[in-house]
Amino acid sequence: MHPSLAYERQQRASEHEPIESRERAGDSRRVTGYEGIHGVLLGLKVGGNHLPIRGVTPPSRDLEVVGVQRYTDLKVWQRAHQLVLRVYELSASFPSDERFGLISQVRRATFSIAANLAEGSRRASAGDFARHINIAQGSAGEADYFLLLARDLRYATEDRVAPLRTELDEIGAMLHGLRRKIEQEGR
Repeated sequence: MHPSLAYERQQRASEHEPIESRERAGDSRRVTGYEGIHGVLLGLKVGGNHLPIRGVTPPSRDLEVVGVQRYTDLKVWQRAHQLVLRVYELSASFPSDERFGLISQVRRATFSIAANLAEGSRRASAGDFARHINIAQGSAGEADYFLLLARDLRYATEDRVAPLRTELDEIGAMLHGLRRKIEQEGR
């Protein structure tokens, strides 16, 4: 069966089932979120209009009102984002001939931590989210090495690099805990 026909059939079947709705402040339309079994927002119903977000909605037994947590609400993402800003500030003082070398690499590795959390949180399964968290962990290892290299090349002093490496260790521990939690909930 074509996915769009399956989607329409599921929508017709689910329209007759009681599903909780929440009204948004100042908006008389009812908004219902359809959530998959791993907490990923799959679609919205605003008034009488269905707005699919990720392909075919799950079977009606898996539908529930969504309480979606944005990646920006994750403490580990907030800390990773602040680290990106600090690394950009530090690397701005590196020699200009490193613009396409170490500057680019340390920045990319650092923002990859936060970016993978953002991307993974929007994936359709817990396994996909866990893989992106694992990629973020690898990026944290890369960033740590690049900061160590910057120190050893004397582009930055130990007192400027050490707090960033400590923050990377703490973010790494948080990523590990989040990945284990996601993997356990996905089973």
